[in-house]
Amino acid sequence: MKEAKNKWLLRVATIAIIVLLCFITYRLTAIKYHPAAQVATQAAMARGWKMVEVQSVRKEGQHWVVLLHRVPRVTSGVARVEVSESGEMLVFSQ
Repeated sequence: MKEAKNKWLLRVATIAIIVLLCFITYRLTAIKYHPAAQVATQAAMARGWKMVEVQSVRKEGQHWVVLLHRVPRVTSGVARVEVSESGEMLVFSQ
């Protein structure tokens, strides 16, 4: 009886981990390909950043705010980029 319960708990835990990993992978992919993230990434590369990691994308009022990290990570390698709903870069601040 105890062995059957342990097997059931192991299966439930395995399924939970798989679902969590799928969700994390989906979120990371969705953030990377968000239109505002692509505009922000292009703006960073135009400023000499060779590789960029998108940390987050969120809506603030009438525009999007994208947080970027330069790869490899360095002290001054963080940027906050504001992008309009029409896809125009408004502010790039390091």
